[in-house]
Amino acid sequence: MAAAAAGKTHHGNEIKTQFCTKEGKYRVLRLSDYSRPMNNTPNNIPVKLSFVTLKGGGDSDGDNEDKIAFNIGRDMFFYNFRGVKKAPDLNHPIDRRTYKGPIPTCHDINLMTRTPQSIDLLIGFTAGQIQLMDPIQHECRKCFNDERLIEKGAVTCVKWLPGSESKFLVSYNNPNIYIYDKNLPSLITEPQLAVSKRGNGYTVEVCKNKQDYNPLCRWKVGHGGVNELAFSPDCKHLAIASQDGYLRIFDFEKQELISSMRSYFGGILCVCWSPDGKYVVTGGEDDLVTIWSFYEQRVVARGEGHRSWVNVVSFDAYTTQINDRFSLDNSEDEETNESSNASLNHSQSRNKDVLSYRIGSVGDDTQLLLWDIDEEILKPQRVRTRSARVPTSVSSSSVNVQPSWTFSSNTMKPSSRYDKNDEMPSSGKFHTLNRLTSKNQNSVSSYTPPHVEMDDLLLGSKICPRMTETSKLEPLVAKKIAYDRISSLVFREDCIVTSTYEGYINVWARPDDPGVTDGGGGGTLIQ
Repeated sequence: MAAAAAGKTHHGNEIKTQFCTKEGKYRVLRLSDYSRPMNNTPNNIPVKLSFVTLKGGGDSDGDNEDKIAFNIGRDMFFYNFRGVKKAPDLNHPIDRRTYKGPIPTCHDINLMTRTPQSIDLLIGFTAGQIQLMDPIQHECRKCFNDERLIEKGAVTCVKWLPGSESKFLVSYNNPNIYIYDKNLPSLITEPQLAVSKRGNGYTVEVCKNKQDYNPLCRWKVGHGGVNELAFSPDCKHLAIASQDGYLRIFDFEKQELISSMRSYFGGILCVCWSPDGKYVVTGGEDDLVTIWSFYEQRVVARGEGHRSWVNVVSFDAYTTQINDRFSLDNSEDEETNESSNASLNHSQSRNKDVLSYRIGSVGDDTQLLLWDIDEEILKPQRVRTRSARVPTSVSSSSVNVQPSWTFSSNTMKPSSRYDKNDEMPSSGKFHTLNRLTSKNQNSVSSYTPPHVEMDDLLLGSKICPRMTETSKLEPLVAKKIAYDRISSLVFREDCIVTSTYEGYINVWARPDDPGVTDGGGGGTLIQ
């Protein structure tokens, strides 16, 4: 497997415990490490992290208290998260559950219903089930798709609908995305679905005469598995990263496709919105970090630096540089954004000029990369591409437009403009492409998107421009920080949190953070 080979290649290299940026030195806090019990069982399920801040849940009246949920193998853990201030008490979790059958794959916390006494935690599993539990009350409240009548594939992402106390989305390792309501019962038979809406590359289906049962509806998007879902900061648009290599942006309420972008090669594994909602960053099997402009509907830049698949991309709102008289404090809008407080208030920020963004990325190459995106890269460029000669309906002044590409999947044929000299990048720069196009193609990692036509793959089109037609990014920082593949990256106000497939969760203190507690040495093992 490509990822395992990458881990073995760099196993002998020294991992970094600190790195420097223009704002100062970041360093890992060994006393704040989370680790799993020592065992030799390989874990191929990514370790995911979910955070929540409970108002008034601290030791003193009015203090807030942070919590962290994470999955390691068959276990789900729920702890107090003390960041850089105090070492965690790993021997006394708030809740720990071990599952004998299906394995947890992902989870999400409802920020609308949280209280110091109760939270709603969704957990997805490898066999397709979804569990709603309360780790504070130590109870399982409900199970969805328990009999696997709705879906039998593995859950890849669960996401509470922003602003909703009851509705949530579930994606699978196939094109299906389901919408549930925790307050409604589930069908006891296989659902009979009818198409209610159809568009380019997607359909929306609802249950026949069963509107008061779960699932409420099903979206079929693209031709490959759905890897990640991400709502925009204004909660109006949904970004979908798919294994067929496409990023698709939907107007969620209208169920309409706004635009799309295709990766340079292979599937898109991760996606994240910028704090102001103007840009979307993706990573995937092409080893690239791609910046896509929501308003211009084009690829702005690509970042080269990873040597294997990119598993997570994320904007760091706390190092984003903006005009004066603007604060990154978004505590008032926290209930409709991520618990890391990394999202900005869209209504406040849309008239502000962002001077630069900080992006982080991690992947199978065990590296953490940081990227700074400045005005020079973000400014609109007039590049003459093949698609520039094709009439388009894109308007940079409005996002409520039809996609800039239109086609009929039934009549599409390879374009006569195809140039055989338009080759993919050299294998020296793109390690994944070199691995997958070598003679040894019997690996499970050899992925060919099904049903994808030649026009979609044509380099130089608007949805997939050549490398020479976009700005090229170089990482500000590129450090090996683990021996195993990295599966999570979360930016918090006082620290950065990373996790690996092995189950190690590290806390990195930001520069000049007062009151940092670090006793040095190794991490503590969960017993």
